[in-house]
Amino acid sequence: MFISIKWKIAGVFVAIFIIIMVITNLIISKTLESYYLNQRQVTLLKTANIIATTSTIDGNFDSNKVKEIIANYLPSLEMRIISTDLDGRVLADSFLDSNLEGKILNQREIEAAIKGKSVWQKYNLPQRGWVMYSAVPIILDGAIIGTVFISSSIEDIKTAISYIKNTIVAVSLVSGLVITFVSIILANNLVKPIEKLTKVSKEMGKGQFSKPVEITSNDEIGILGQSFNRMAEQLQRIEETRLKFLGDISHDLKTPLATIKALAQSLENEDNIEIYREFLADIVSEVNRMNLIVNNIIQFNKISDRTLPLIKTEFVFKDIVEESIHSIKTLANGKDIKIKFFDYSQEGIFLGDKEKIKSMIINLLENAVKYSFKDGLIIVTLECKENYYKLKVKDNGRGIPEEDLPHIFERFYRVDKTRSSKTGGAGIGLSIVKMVVDLHKGKIEVNSKLGEGTEFILEFPRLNY
Repeated sequence: MFISIKWKIAGVFVAIFIIIMVITNLIISKTLESYYLNQRQVTLLKTANIIATTSTIDGNFDSNKVKEIIANYLPSLEMRIISTDLDGRVLADSFLDSNLEGKILNQREIEAAIKGKSVWQKYNLPQRGWVMYSAVPIILDGAIIGTVFISSSIEDIKTAISYIKNTIVAVSLVSGLVITFVSIILANNLVKPIEKLTKVSKEMGKGQFSKPVEITSNDEIGILGQSFNRMAEQLQRIEETRLKFLGDISHDLKTPLATIKALAQSLENEDNIEIYREFLADIVSEVNRMNLIVNNIIQFNKISDRTLPLIKTEFVFKDIVEESIHSIKTLANGKDIKIKFFDYSQEGIFLGDKEKIKSMIINLLENAVKYSFKDGLIIVTLECKENYYKLKVKDNGRGIPEEDLPHIFERFYRVDKTRSSKTGGAGIGLSIVKMVVDLHKGKIEVNSKLGEGTEFILEFPRLNY
């Protein structure tokens, strides 16, 4: 079942608020209750100690004297005061209609006071409700001679605490409603940009990349929107270059096919063997041209498949460079371009995918030949450092415009915007180079100036990837 993240965020806020309020309410109510009960406890013990001390102040203890003291205290106190002897027998009771005088009380507090302890305890009695009992010993000449026992209702404290609890709960409910309302608004503001992203992403799924996300914040959501817009721009550019690539490939394949068809039709009634051979050579040339295009696409798809593992072997890096230069010689000779190789690798061993590395170097060299002028020069340099190899491919050709440099490794991107595959290529050669470099955890750098040439600098870790 789908649940909007808006309600999840609001639910989290409300849940946190409820937990905080419950804990806060418990702490406040318990703290207040403890405070008021402690105050009542101090009052009872203080009163009991005053009575116990006053009853023996002249060095004698008399039950009538205790009754007189109790009678003086009673009007200002809402409590019951009882005095007992060491047997727990009631000597005096503040209740006027008392029937306890002369009887023995077995209260735990009285028993504790007889043992010399000043104690208190609270009880919830069925008929009287909450009460607090307190008892202290009466001491004369260092000996315990009786006790003072006080009973006081604490229903007023319980009522006050209950009122405070109800007030806190009411305030919490009102605050909860406000927090819920604010949480929904806040969650809605947080989710709204995400909903916009979702809407735009659905449009992108339909191939519409031209609708940017409206950015209204400077937080992480705003950064996400900016990243999304950049991704949309890249996808739109990729889509445009893909469509152009398909058009270029269609043109590049259609042209040789049309040429082959025309040459083949011309041979139907041709008896001159020389013309026959010339036309066959042209047909083979066009077939080779088509084959090169198809092979580049197949090679690109293979390298693009990141699920295929690198077939790593140890080989001499210099040998692969020399093989690649040899493979490109025919293409270079066609434009009278010289390729010079300077090896400073000292026959160093490299661990990597031999075929992918060779394909990468050939694509770099093909690119250099295509964009070099007739009678140009390509310089290839290989260096072996302590932890890495550095390969440089430099030409003195036409160079790459500065605005194109950030995009030259994008698939299907062509610096030469014309349809000629003889100069612009299919736009996948440098993409292959970049992917091979990334697969070997290397780095690539490009330096280029219009009219002066281009230099590609590649670095590969030797054995540590």
